[in-house]
Amino acid sequence: MIYKLIAGTTPFESEYHSHTIHNILNQELHFPPAFDRYSAALRILLTKMLKKDPKQRISALECMRDSWFYLMETQSLRKSSLLEDVNG
Repeated sequence: MIYKLIAGTTPFESEYHSHTIHNILNQELHFPPAFDRYSAALRILLTKMLKKDPKQRISALECMRDSWFYLMETQSLRKSSLLEDVNG
């Protein structure tokens, strides 16, 4: 979902379902230029999430503990704190 929100397409998407399956199984993950605006931590997390071998894929709990989520939470808290300071 994160990949699609940024890129506008899924990482292995094709016009035909059979091609999409082929891409999932055979194509290497790459990040289009839309990802240049985002941190390397996000690309690393998505790479872990999209491993072809399920045994190597990161779990949901590991995702939540990933540094990218920590950074997002920290930034969110910082923004809400700034808003509270401005709104008094």
